Amino acid sequence: MPNTNINVDLIVQEYGRFYEKSGQGMDRLKRALLQPAKTLETYATHINTSDDIYKMSNEEWEDVPQPYRVQFEPKGGIRFLPNKIELNHIKIDATFTPAGIYPSWMAFLAGGQNKIENWPITRYFVEVYLKKKIDNDRELKAVYKGVRDDNGTTPQTCMDGIRKKLIDGAANAECPINVIHGISDFTESNIFDEIEAYDREIDDLYDGENLIHFVSPKWLRAMRTAKRAASYYFINSPDQITDDIDFTKHVICGLPSMKGTNDIFTTMKENLLWLTNRNKFDFDIQKENRQIKVLGDWMEGVGFGCNAMVWTSARTVGQEDACCSCGLYGEPE
Repeated sequence: MPNTNINVDLIVQEYGRFYEKSGQGMDRLKRALLQPAKTLETYATHINTSDDIYKMSNEEWEDVPQPYRVQFEPKGGIRFLPNKIELNHIKIDATFTPAGIYPSWMAFLAGGQNKIENWPITRYFVEVYLKKKIDNDRELKAVYKGVRDDNGTTPQTCMDGIRKKLIDGAANAECPINVIHGISDFTESNIFDEIEAYDREIDDLYDGENLIHFVSPKWLRAMRTAKRAASYYFINSPDQITDDIDFTKHVICGLPSMKGTNDIFTTMKENLLWLTNRNKFDFDIQKENRQIKVLGDWMEGVGFGCNAMVWTSARTVGQEDACCSCGLYGEPE
C-alpha cells in the first residue's frame, strides 16, 4: 500500500536526515487559513435521517370563497406534489506510515512506543489534518458548487450542491422555484441597485418574513461599501452598517461556499434542509503492519422543503434568455 499522505522530503533536504531535540512542538507547524464549515452548519436546518431519500410533499391550495347563492357549488381542493432530497454517499480513505517522519526534524511527532496509532503524528493526521480539510473541501467545493458523479474522485463530485438543486428546481415543471429575470451580473458599482431590484421582485407577502439573500462574500462587502457611500445613510462608523434590505426583514449573507460566483438565491433557514445519516468524523482507524489506515463514510444531502419559498436569478440557473412567467424575455447578456 503506497504512502501517499506524509511527505517530509523537503524537511530532510533542508534540515538533514537526523532528529534534533530543540524544544520544537505543534506551535511550529504553520499553514495557511482553512475555511471552517459554515453554509449548512449555520444557515440550514439539520435533519438526521436513516433514509437514502428524504421524501416530502409540497401542497397547492385552490381558492375557496365565492359569491353567495342558494345552490350548493363545491369549490376548492388540495394538490399534493412529491418533493424529495437524495442523500449522497461520501467517503474518505487515507493511509500513511508514521515512521516516515523519522529520522528527521519532524520526529518530535513520533512516539516512544510501538503502538503507532497512539503517536502524536497519528492524532495530528486525524484530528487536525483530516477534520479541518474535510470541512474546508466540503464548504468551498461541494456544498454549493458540487455535482455528484459516482465515477468522480474530487470533492466537487461527491455531492449535489445547492446550485445543482437550484438548477433542478428551476426546471421542475410541477413545482418550480421562483426565477427572477432581468438581474445583471453583479459589479462593484451596481450591486446595491441590482440586489434591491431583485428583492422587489419577491412577493410583498414576504416583506415581513426572515428571508436571506445568499451571495458570495465579495458581494456582501461590496453591498456594505455601497451603503457606506450612500449620502442618505447617517453613520458614525462602518460597524453601524447593516446587511438588511431597507423596509423589509430581508438580509444579505455572504457564503464562503459561493466564493467566486455571481450567483444569488433566497430562502429561509427553515426551508434550506441539510440531511445526514451520521457524523462525518466517525472514523475507523486501523493499524496494518507499520501503516495507519483511516476510513470514513457518511451520507449527506441538501435541498429545499418548499420550492415556492425559494428565489434565484435567471443568471444563476442559466435561464437569462428564457421566457419568464409573463411571457417576456429576460434582459440579454
